[in-house]
Amino acid sequence: MFAIFIIAIPFLGIPVLFITIALFSLMLIHELGHAFVAQRLGYKAYRITIYPIVGLCFSEPPYSAYEAALIAWGGVTAQFLLFVPATTILILFGNSSVGSVNVLLVAFSYINACMIVMNLLPFAPFDGKQAWQLPIILLRAKWTMYQLKRKKILK
Repeated sequence: MFAIFIIAIPFLGIPVLFITIALFSLMLIHELGHAFVAQRLGYKAYRITIYPIVGLCFSEPPYSAYEAALIAWGGVTAQFLLFVPATTILILFGNSSVGSVNVLLVAFSYINACMIVMNLLPFAPFDGKQAWQLPIILLRAKWTMYQLKRKKILK
């Protein structure tokens, strides 16, 4: 994909290069988010592979659905950490006089937001399938604690 965009630069202009770099960066940041959370939970992250429209983080499988959900949220959380400053800059200062900077800001804000929403769709192969299990898992745990306290098994 990167090579195709490089070849297209003479026809479409240098912003295409910045779009390519931005999209690659967003996918890499997303996968690094998964790897970071997996490592924080004690799992080895073996590698990250970026394909033209999808990235993959390979790590040891988590022991629980709770940990799998946390790892799933790691990708979009990392993207969100790019979204906030880029959107803030656009809101506070508007467009830059440098076209390539504008392309990066738009990619890290608007395109990033679209990617976050897409990644959180609640079905496979998107992260949302596992990520949206987290609220359910937490509610079940809270309900279990309530029941144990109610039956005076726990104080």
